[in-house]
Amino acid sequence: MAAALAALILIGNVQGAPSLARYVGPMTAPVVNVHASRRTLASAVPLVGSFLPSREVHAVGSGVVIAGDGLVLTNEHIIHGSPEVRVAIGEREYPAQVVGADTELDIALLRVEAPVRLQAARLGRSSHLRVGDYVVAVGNPYGLDHTVTSGIVSANARVLGVGPPAPLIQTDASINPGNSGGPLYTLDGKVVALNVAIVAGANGIGFALPIDVVRRALPQLEREGRIQRGFVGVKVSSVSEELARAEGLHHVSGALVDGVEPGGPGAHAGILPGDVILRWDGEPVVSDASLHWLVALTPPGSRVDVVVMREGDPVACRVAVGALGHDAGP
Repeated sequence: MAAALAALILIGNVQGAPSLARYVGPMTAPVVNVHASRRTLASAVPLVGSFLPSREVHAVGSGVVIAGDGLVLTNEHIIHGSPEVRVAIGEREYPAQVVGADTELDIALLRVEAPVRLQAARLGRSSHLRVGDYVVAVGNPYGLDHTVTSGIVSANARVLGVGPPAPLIQTDASINPGNSGGPLYTLDGKVVALNVAIVAGANGIGFALPIDVVRRALPQLEREGRIQRGFVGVKVSSVSEELARAEGLHHVSGALVDGVEPGGPGAHAGILPGDVILRWDGEPVVSDASLHWLVALTPPGSRVDVVVMREGDPVACRVAVGALGHDAGP
């Protein structure tokens, strides 16, 4: 009996735990290390008097090459306020120019002047992710470059109240300090998120910014160096199960319009209180939180198609997106 049990355990170890090597090999090449340094003031109290000496602060994180000519995506908090940014590719380091950055979404786009064309990662669609899908994180935790960890999607559309305002992907793939800015891959080798946050003291709870959000931000970052946020002038809330049934929706999704600003872009487009916004510029509106970032990352001046559900019938609207002011809502 003991021999038979040992044989079963051995077979289970071999057949029940397949290697991910053939999947992760191509994932590591586009991943780089990002180094940033800046000087900051620190208070000091000597024996007589006091003064503010400066000290150099170093930040280390990860990044992923998204274009062979040297475009690298990373987190903004890594390079924030740093006049000098360098990117390590293999055994060599290169100076990097900050092309664009956004503090709120915590993303930055760098350009590296490397002597050869770089291997770029392929971008996937985070909207296709399901809870339970396998994912792989690659990065530079604690300076251990090209560390590979794996896990599953633990939850979708997490809104934390801190960090990036967009709904985040939660994963149990191990993410640690230094993984920030690195990619989260699906097993087909496509980047579906950018690792951005962890829960201090927790084990197996990490968060990543969906690549669909990043895709919408990239054109403005590359062209203008910043994100100018869109504005539609509606107040929205979540859709309840009762409302979803009343509107004939197959599942709870969309954003309920609670109010429309008179004379705003939404009002001019014909959006009414009580409408449920289902699609924005071709993208499904999963929740009120997802609508916020969809609108925010639409450049002002754009004209977008919007689909709302009104008293059980779909209605098409076309919105001329305005510019978000300091006191404006979505």
